[in-house]
Formats: sequence, structure tokens, C-alpha cells
Amino acid sequence: MKRVLLLCIVMLLSSQCAWFSSKLGFGVRDSDLVETFDLQDEKFAQYKISPKRVEMPPEEDDEIIIAAKNKNKLAAIDTRENKKRKSQKAAIAPKSRPPTPVKKRSKKVEKLKTSKKAEVKAIPSEKDTPAKVVATKYPEDYPSIYQKYDQTSAAIWSKYRSSIYVGEKIVIRLSYLGVKAGTVSMVVRPNEKIAGQTAYYLSARLKSAKFYSYIYKLDDSLHTFVDSSHFLPIKYSLTQRESGQSVDDLQLFDRKELKTHFWYKRIKNKKTKEEKKSAYIPRYALDSFSALYFIRGLPLKDGDSYQIPIVTRAKIWLMKVKVEKRELIEVNGQNYRSIRINAVTHYPGVLKRRGNITFWFADNNYRDFLKFRAKIKIGSVHGERITLYR
Repeated sequence: MKRVLLLCIVMLLSSQCAWFSSKLGFGVRDSDLVETFDLQDEKFAQYKISPKRVEMPPEEDDEIIIAAKNKNKLAAIDTRENKKRKSQKAAIAPKSRPPTPVKKRSKKVEKLKTSKKAEVKAIPSEKDTPAKVVATKYPEDYPSIYQKYDQTSAAIWSKYRSSIYVGEKIVIRLSYLGVKAGTVSMVVRPNEKIAGQTAYYLSARLKSAKFYSYIYKLDDSLHTFVDSSHFLPIKYSLTQRESGQSVDDLQLFDRKELKTHFWYKRIKNKKTKEEKKSAYIPRYALDSFSALYFIRGLPLKDGDSYQIPIVTRAKIWLMKVKVEKRELIEVNGQNYRSIRINAVTHYPGVLKRRGNITFWFADNNYRDFLKFRAKIKIGSVHGERITLYR
């Protein structure tokens, strides 16, 4: 049972389905893996970030208290959103006022004013601006299959609108076979400057519950930096500190060369496994964690489907996303209008490993994460949001 729990949780966080984000942060930022791997090459030095203090997460015993306190906060968020919708409708609806004399206008003046209004409405806000990727020439030895992926992905990226809200914090309770297994904490931190680009900073932390910690202790953290202009990953790092192993996993993305550079180190049973690799990647590709935020920014109309290339340890796999339907669900004692999404992941070619996850996002402007269900070999892992700050 210990191994099944470990595999399902680590699979969800660190391998092909590692899509969770962070809520309350980690005390002091993890050591920068660029320094851990002692990367001396000047082109990699630009990916370093400076240490910063961040909020401490709550203790495990405080989880129920936090959930109770935030139950009202979650309801308040929905209430504010409903009030906002009502105020917008009220602004559009005609107000009951005494009739006032209307001056006749010439058709020319009326036409001019109408065209000006239309012109103002046509100017998109920053959040409405689609991601655009500056095209570069493909290298001669670049895989043709990646060019085909890019043709499909370009249309998907053009539909994306920013789904990043700095300061957003979420905690998800993980359970396996009906028993609490741990929590995933998620936060959108302030933007960073990295490799000469302004980047969204998304992070996550997975901790095993106290009960499971006696069997197998997990304390894993994940950080990804995504170019805010194009929503493409710049840097991804995963640190796993567990009873049975210690893992450092670093991926750096070079969009000019269309390559990823990957370093990996695992210490298990006093044996060390190290790996280093560089490889071509599709122009449009995400890491396994940023994909969760990318989905939130898509139109997500019923029946929509998307295929998104994902880079994990210098290998490419595909995530096929389908919007199944809208439905009312209960999360942490509250009812929410939700969008149900099914995501199937697989490696093309000879590697035919597959994963299947169902996500529920709130059917509102924020597309808040609500819950997930992931099928594994034995049973399934469930995740339910217990805390939301914004």
C-alpha cells in the first residue's frame, strides 16, 4: 500500500501528470538547481534566481481550521463575483428616469460617434491579448514531427488568454482509497526576471499527511517560470525529499535554439543515478505543471478538444484535453458551477504509457481549480480544494 500511494502521488506531481500548483509557499525558496548542478556555462547562468523569503505553510494540524475559516472566504469570492455580474447587468440595463427631450442628430454625426465607440471596444486589454510566438527558422536536423505539432499548436496558443493571478493561493487535499494521503499547496508568486524575460512564477509543494509520514514521508517542491508574453516555459525544477530517495530535476528551455537542457540526479539505497541531456523540442510546448494554468486560459466550450505537447526530462509526450460538460458539484461543503475536463496523456511511438485525469474548474471568469480524479492501476487518487486566497 505504501508503494502504491507513493507511486500515485509522485506520478501526479513529478512525471507525466505532474500538474499541481501551490498555495501557501515554503519558508525559504529552495536552492536554485542551476547552482546545485554547478552549471558554469555562461548561457545557463542567466537562468539563476536570487533567494527570497516567502510565506510559511500551515502545519498539518491546522488544515481543518484553515478549511473552516476559508469556507466563508470561498463563498465570499463567489458572492463578490455575482455582485459584479449584477452591477454589470445593471449598467447595461436602461434606468427608469423621466423622459428627456432628445436632440435630433444628423446621420453623419451619429455614424461618426458609433464608429468611435466600436473602435474603442476593439482595443484588447492586456489579459485579452493572445500569446504570440516569434517564428524562428527550423534547424536542418529538426524533427519533422515537431513541425507538425507546431502547426496544430499555433491555433491553440492564439486562443489563450492570461489565466495568471499573482497572489492566488490554493491548497488541495489528496486522498487515496478514501483516506487522506497528503496536501498539494499552490501559489502564483510575483513575476521574475529570468533569462532576459519577464516570467510568471508558479510553484507547488506536496507533503504527505502525518499518518502516511510514519510509513513514507514526502516533501516535494516544484517551480516553473513561464514567459509572460508567449506562455512558454523558461525554467522548470523539481526537488523530491523523501524517505526512500532524494531527487533533483532541472529543465532549462532555449526557444532560440528550440532545445531543452536537462539535468537529473537521484540518490536511492545509497546509489546515485545521474543524467544530462539536450534535445530539440516543439516551438509550442509546455512543462507538465504550467499546462494546468494554460488550460484555464483556453475558451473551454463544451465539446472543445486540444492537443498540447509536454516536455518532461527531454522527452515529448502529448496531452489530449476534452471539455466534457458543465455541471454542478460540491467541493468542501460548497456548491459550484463547474467545467468538467478529461485529460489523457500518452507518449507517441514505442512508449505507450498512458494517464487519465478528470479535472473540474469553476465556471467563472477565474476558472478556479476545484478538484480532480486520477485513475491508477489500483483504484484512483482524488484531490479536492480546501483553501483559496486571491
